[in-house]
Amino acid sequence: MCSDVKSEDAAAYGSQSAAPGGVLTFMSEDDVLRAALGIAARRFRTSRSVLSKPEDVAACLRLRLGTSDVENFGALLLDQGNRVITDLQYAEGIAARCNVYLRVFLKDLMSHDRCTGVILYHNHPAGQLSFSTGDIKLTGRFKTVLEAIEVRLLDHLIVTAEGYLSASSEGVL
Repeated sequence: MCSDVKSEDAAAYGSQSAAPGGVLTFMSEDDVLRAALGIAARRFRTSRSVLSKPEDVAACLRLRLGTSDVENFGALLLDQGNRVITDLQYAEGIAARCNVYLRVFLKDLMSHDRCTGVILYHNHPAGQLSFSTGDIKLTGRFKTVLEAIEVRLLDHLIVTAEGYLSASSEGVL
């Protein structure tokens, strides 16, 4: 949590300014990391920059999901220029799996008529960077349904605290 430091002690901390009332408030490292994560996630969701490389997407997803204790599944919906329309987080499960319902995804997808591309993502809390048989089957089901409605499945990323794996780079798509 934050701790208060009197303004006369500010020089010892390398700070020259004080909050109203002459008290400086410092954040713990955990507070700073939480705040940075929130800023990064907000910028990622509202960014109009073009997503062109798996590592760019994975960097933000690793920050948000890499250290989660439970599996999370979501999808980035992209416009024709590969800009994020929205980040839909669908499922939160247990340590080893989460239930993903394609019909829920499709319902949400259909409300975004500008969407022409999708990047699926989920984390592996145990840290293994490999696609399970279930991951591959799920990716195939999504790809088949998306092709039928003329939406491209661009990638399916697995993220952990240590790295990421891209279905498109690994030839799984």
